[in-house]
Amino acid sequence: MANVAALGEILIDFTYAGKSGSGRVLYEQNPGGAPANVLTAVVRQGGEGALISCVGNDGFGRFLRDTIMDVGIDTVGIQVTEEAATTLAFVSLDESGDRSFTFCRKPGADQLIREDRINTDIIGSCSIFHFGSLSLGRGPSRRAALFAAGYAREMGKTVSYDPNWREPLWPSVEEGVEGMLAGLKFADLLKLSLEELVLLSGNADLAAGCKKLMDEYPRLSLIVVTLGPDGC
Repeated sequence: MANVAALGEILIDFTYAGKSGSGRVLYEQNPGGAPANVLTAVVRQGGEGALISCVGNDGFGRFLRDTIMDVGIDTVGIQVTEEAATTLAFVSLDESGDRSFTFCRKPGADQLIREDRINTDIIGSCSIFHFGSLSLGRGPSRRAALFAAGYAREMGKTVSYDPNWREPLWPSVEEGVEGMLAGLKFADLLKLSLEELVLLSGNADLAAGCKKLMDEYPRLSLIVVTLGPDGC
């Protein structure tokens, strides 16, 4: 079984691909989703990965399952639903190259990961369990993510967590912060951006913000703060 098991969203990123001859914006269909990206990196470094997620019974869902299978990620944990379409995200770039996101997710299939359909053998046989906060919003995926993270902790696995702040996916900043904090109590390893550090710790100073989180969540053994062009 896999070295790393991850739970969370797999989706279609429609990324900016220039303009047509008539000047209209073009988008290119690409596989996306932070947990799936983590596993792709694991596999490319010679490890083994397994994904627990949910896609719609549609062409986008089949494309995603085929793509990650080709990468070498174990797909046995991917659920298929008739209740919603595969989640879509449109990624636009401004003049400075910063991204903005528009999501088709009300709900999206990734929110419908079912706790009772999780194959716990995937978690029980891994070394590291990874998840992110996009599964901690409203819906079945919240229960599934908290169950899986709790199970990984009970089984003595190293738990990796990515808050992955996406403001458009939350009803309010306050609810988003509450959702992101819900995953912290399970985490040994935490990867976050400077914006997420400020949201979760209330402190823009790297050392002080990280220390506050370490003090409040003593299970944490490593925090990595990504800083864009300045590294991490």
